[in-house]
Amino acid sequence: MRRSLHALSGLTLLALSLLPDLAGAQRRGRDWPPQHRRSAPQLGLEGGGLFSRGSSSTTADASGFDVMGTVGSGMFSLGGGYQRSTVRQSVAGSADNVLDGFFVEPRLALPLSAGNFTPYLFGRAAWLTNTRTISGGATTESSASQVGGGVGTLIWLAPRLQLNTALVVLDTRAAQTPLDGRSLGVRAGVTIGLDRWGR
Repeated sequence: MRRSLHALSGLTLLALSLLPDLAGAQRRGRDWPPQHRRSAPQLGLEGGGLFSRGSSSTTADASGFDVMGTVGSGMFSLGGGYQRSTVRQSVAGSADNVLDGFFVEPRLALPLSAGNFTPYLFGRAAWLTNTRTISGGATTESSASQVGGGVGTLIWLAPRLQLNTALVVLDTRAAQTPLDGRSLGVRAGVTIGLDRWGR
């Protein structure tokens, strides 16, 4: 009986000694790694240039730009904006082709951020218009679409300013145009905001 009382007293003292630590842990919550913690949504504004090279003899090279707004929280972000790409044919009498329209771009930050470096995966879906201008000034328009994705990086340059670079694979569907087909591209620009995204 006496041994039981001693054991019970010891357990009671141990529990009382742990109460402050348990209360503190409850107030702090779980100590998740930074990229898994819930955070308030962050806004970003981006702009950059895009150059794509056709992966076959039937798909021409193109260059252009895009601008987008982004909202991100934790590891995920979603953006949308406007893009424009142009390919100019060197053969006399051939058409100039412009693809422009709107797109959405979801992103997932990779848990590899270190220092001022944040890598991410992304996808893109675009609803576009293909405008063809033939010698003499005549133009025709048709619907086009584009899907793709790739890997990118955000590199801090200054508070709330980041260099944004990416490698992208694009699949374009635009009837009767040298922009139709698959292409490999690079994108480079700047991001304003999203300074804590993915961290």
